[in-house]
Amino acid sequence: MGAMIAWARQYSDAPVYERAAYAAIVESCHQLLSDRCRDVHADEDLDRSLRELRRNRDILLSKWGNNPQLWHEFPQKINGEYLMLWPGQFASRLQQQNSITVPSSMRQVDRSAELQITQGYVVDDNSDVQQPDAGPESSSTSDNL
Repeated sequence: MGAMIAWARQYSDAPVYERAAYAAIVESCHQLLSDRCRDVHADEDLDRSLRELRRNRDILLSKWGNNPQLWHEFPQKINGEYLMLWPGQFASRLQQQNSITVPSSMRQVDRSAELQITQGYVVDDNSDVQQPDAGPESSSTSDNL
């Protein structure tokens, strides 16, 4: 959800309580994330991942519909109406129901979060991007003279 909120804030400067100004932007982010998911996920995990993306989008839009007055505030006030809550901070039951707790850094993501950098990439058949050369070892000897 944090990625969808960040995306929305990059594309609109409307006040947070103007949900309608953000709905289409959140949907475009959901589509981008879904497309990326289809490109990188294994087939056996794809359906579950797409369902989770839809669920998160729906929760975000639902909570956005609760008319938050501020994006966030630190420290949170007991009577504040926010879209985002800080992790590890006290929030009233109403705030928990109406808001989303969004990690502010990778330190607050569970320890199973991992990043792996590989040489792999996804080729789009409709793209006009040229594939990189295989390197000098793939060319013939006469090409190297």
